[in-house]
Amino acid sequence: MVNYKTIIIVCLTVVNCGCAKQVVDVNAAQAFTLGNENSVSSTEVTSHFFFSDIDIGLNEPIDAAAICHGAENVVRIETEQSWLNSLASGITYGVYTPREARVYCSKK
Repeated sequence: MVNYKTIIIVCLTVVNCGCAKQVVDVNAAQAFTLGNENSVSSTEVTSHFFFSDIDIGLNEPIDAAAICHGAENVVRIETEQSWLNSLASGITYGVYTPREARVYCSKK
């Protein structure tokens, strides 16, 4: 039989999990072409943080200009922490916190 304290802890863990998304339009003139697959490509990078986002040299910075072969080709940068990423962080008490980043490049 399941203990009511276990149910409460599981419910609180699920309720505390959320998502967040940040978007930066670097080249706003090309941002309208994001829906057109022929003009924009994207690259997804997952960062793995340990100890609640304290970057202790485990992660390399994401260089959008290098990914897009020049800063003029960067259209948009997105970072996202999904619900599942938040759940992983909640279950491990913040020891492991994954986050995804997407870089959209112009296909010139």
